[in-house]
Amino acid sequence: MPGPELADADARLYVLFVMATLQNPESIESIFARIGPISASSSFHFTTPQNLLNILLSYTTPVSVSPFKCATIASELIASLVDTPEVQSENLYEDIQNSIQWLEQKLGDDSLQLKGDGAYVEAAKELSKDAREKASHYGFEYQGQGQQLSFAFAKAKTLQLSAYLPDLSSCEPLFDTLSGYAPFEAWHNGIVRPYLYFWKNHASLDNGIALPRLYLQLETHFEQFNFLISPLDLASVSISEKLSISLYLENVILPLSVYHENDLNPLSSWLVTTHSNWKLSSTFEYWNQVFIAIFSFHTYKGDTFTVDACITLVRHFVSGGLYYGLQLERSLGSVEKIRILEHIEKTTAFLIDKLHIHSTLQSNNLRLLQSSETTSYAEFTSQPNVIELLNSSYELVLVSLHEMASTCSVLFPYSGFTIRRYLELKEMEEVDLDSIKREVFAIFLHVTDKNYTELCKALDLFCDVFLHTRNEERKKIDAIVFERLMDAKKFTLASTRLNPTEHLLNNETYLEIAISKLWANFNSASTLDEVLAVSLPTKLCLDIIEQINSGARASDNLVNTVVGLKHLFRALGLLKNFKFYLQRGRSVTPKDIIDKLTRVDAEESFTPMSLVSVILEQNKKAYLVHEKLYKITTDLALFIGFDDSWVSFYKVRCACIESALIERDFNFAYKQSKELLSHAAEQNKTQTLNEVWLIFYQVGKFVPREWLDDFDPKVHKQKIEILTKQREIVSLALKYIRPSQLSGDNSRLLVGQFCNINAAIDSWYTEENQHQNDGVSSAMQSAQTTLQENLSGLVKEAAQSKNQASEKISNLLVSGLGWAIGANANR
Repeated sequence: MPGPELADADARLYVLFVMATLQNPESIESIFARIGPISASSSFHFTTPQNLLNILLSYTTPVSVSPFKCATIASELIASLVDTPEVQSENLYEDIQNSIQWLEQKLGDDSLQLKGDGAYVEAAKELSKDAREKASHYGFEYQGQGQQLSFAFAKAKTLQLSAYLPDLSSCEPLFDTLSGYAPFEAWHNGIVRPYLYFWKNHASLDNGIALPRLYLQLETHFEQFNFLISPLDLASVSISEKLSISLYLENVILPLSVYHENDLNPLSSWLVTTHSNWKLSSTFEYWNQVFIAIFSFHTYKGDTFTVDACITLVRHFVSGGLYYGLQLERSLGSVEKIRILEHIEKTTAFLIDKLHIHSTLQSNNLRLLQSSETTSYAEFTSQPNVIELLNSSYELVLVSLHEMASTCSVLFPYSGFTIRRYLELKEMEEVDLDSIKREVFAIFLHVTDKNYTELCKALDLFCDVFLHTRNEERKKIDAIVFERLMDAKKFTLASTRLNPTEHLLNNETYLEIAISKLWANFNSASTLDEVLAVSLPTKLCLDIIEQINSGARASDNLVNTVVGLKHLFRALGLLKNFKFYLQRGRSVTPKDIIDKLTRVDAEESFTPMSLVSVILEQNKKAYLVHEKLYKITTDLALFIGFDDSWVSFYKVRCACIESALIERDFNFAYKQSKELLSHAAEQNKTQTLNEVWLIFYQVGKFVPREWLDDFDPKVHKQKIEILTKQREIVSLALKYIRPSQLSGDNSRLLVGQFCNINAAIDSWYTEENQHQNDGVSSAMQSAQTTLQENLSGLVKEAAQSKNQASEKISNLLVSGLGWAIGANANR
């Protein structure tokens, strides 16, 4: 095929391809699918893969062609460069003409018809030049193949789309085939993903629209850093509350630093040049977060920043901490001081760990109080002693700063202890003991779970450093600490301060404090479990009381109080097994029980026995555990202050018998009644029975509801057993209960019931005989009828066998009438 004809056909095909792409974007996939395979021919000058990619890159917008379609087309086109074989020259011209015809049909009336020799070639030149220049503007260079070419196109297309799309995540389809390609991974993790985080968490929340094109066009690290750092500028009024510096550094600033060969200089310069304009506590908070983020950061490859990369940041932080302690601390408010100390302590501790500074390295006496008053950070760092300090070992200065901050951060909230105060006391040869005591009192005034360990360390530090003869003073300090720990419900820790080998200072005072704290916790508890659980305050407080009591020489009154408390808790331990209330609609609390038992009320007396009655009334089977109920009664009585164990024994047992009768459990009532009467006789306590006679009367009066139903042989048989047992109980009661001024009438009632039971027994036997006689009569009548029927049959059979008839009559007499009168056929 002649060269000019092929060149003209190539130019015409390219021009029609561009027109079809622009005018039919909905068909762009089919257009590229048609033209892409033949573009791989080396005979083309215009319809080349590079020109096709330039058109796809420069002449399509996200409105006309989605990033997904664009990515798919580019991927298929680039892949075809490797997989598609060279088209033979004899078929190439035919393929071009078929493609031209297909494109003209696709364009229809919009198809361009150029006249004159070389018109299509000139048009193709202009179009390809324009597309190439635009592609070059987006940074696209047609080099290599496969992932290298795909990455070049994706990177350029991302920049082109960034003029339209503020959110670069819309470009993600362009990256689907590039996973694992090192240059892409570095660019995507260091440039694209930082912007995505910046956009989603900051820029997209702003009223304006920050197009990513402005960012992607930046070339230097400092330019890109300044663009992305704005959310962390505390002077910015548009800072998003959703942002945190640790997450922002992790997702934006540090990945950008990694992309630029782990360069942290922009971050260091930013912190140094802007920190003087910030709120000071925020400055140190930022320092802390920056170091945490840096040392915990891992690149997409899993690498970390080296110490050398971080050392400039470390020196800047140390100088800032010392400047605060000596020059700025006094001018700040309390809240600000607390925040700064906490940030310095956390940051120094973190750096000591991450920089692997040896734990045996001791802090140095910095003698920084000799520094003159300055007004600026620059003036402070220019003083000779400060310069000498910072130029020495940064590890030593870091350890010293940490000791100051860690001590002051714990003490300041309670005693206003500052870094300057620390240095003053450190340089004193003697320290005022009263000042130390005041500091200790203030320290433990607001002790909490979180700060206790630090407070104890601070206390030890004070005693070790500032007390020269501390034994007696330490005992006084321990007494103060003990009370504070009891207030804070730190009973386990408080117990460790009670040394059994030493005589306690004012041990009665210790005991009184502990008892007072027990009742405070007891009265605030809402359930019995709260006061009985071994891990909860009230029970732990009781343990403390017992510990003190075992080694203390206290008054009899206090000792009796402790004994009473032990009985109380034993009773409560049994009470928790029952469900009951003292006021309907309200759950019972431990305080309710004590208030009820100890209340002095002439109209209503509530004793331990009253409580047992409540339990029996509200717990159906409680009478079965009468031993536990008796223990509850006696322990509560001992707690209140009187011992009525004998009376309680009988009252509790009688209450259980009564409860059993209510539950129709006669066997239990009988057994317990008999045991109670026998116990009284054996213990010579029969006079006590005069107070509980009524229960035996109730046992004798008990009538099962089955007795009121129609006659039942089984029930009838059981009835005599119950009546016999009732008579036994009433007779024993009559035997042991002596008539007296109080029980004379009671005895007559018991005698009357005894007679009633005997009468019921007589009636039972009468009824029993009646039922037996009725049974005999019925049996005889049945036998007579049977006899007559059999005799009639025998007469009919007599003619056949007289012997057989005689034998049957004989058997009938024996088995019929004989049975009725008790005869035995075998005799």
